[in-house]
Amino acid sequence: MSPNRRDQAKSGKILVVDDEPAEREGLARLVGQWGYEVETASSGEEALNLIETQHPAVVLRTPRVFKSCSRNRSSRSRCLAR
Repeated sequence: MSPNRRDQAKSGKILVVDDEPAEREGLARLVGQWGYEVETASSGEEALNLIETQHPAVVLRTPRVFKSCSRNRSSRSRCLAR
C-alpha cells in the first residue's frame, strides 16, 4: 500500500460493536493504537444510531449484537438496509 493510500485509510472512522465491555474496549484500544479514530457501541441499536450519525468507514462487530434486529420489525428493516 502506498503511503498516500495508507494515510487516507487511517482518516476513516471505525466503529467497534460488542456487548462484552472488555472485548469492545480492548479491540477499540488496539485499533486506536494503529492510528484510527474509533467509536464504540454496546448493542445493535446503538450501532445503527452511530452508523446514521457518524458514518464510519468500517464496522467491526460480533454477530450476536444484531440479534434484536430479527425480533423487532422496525429495527429489522433498518438492519437489512445496511
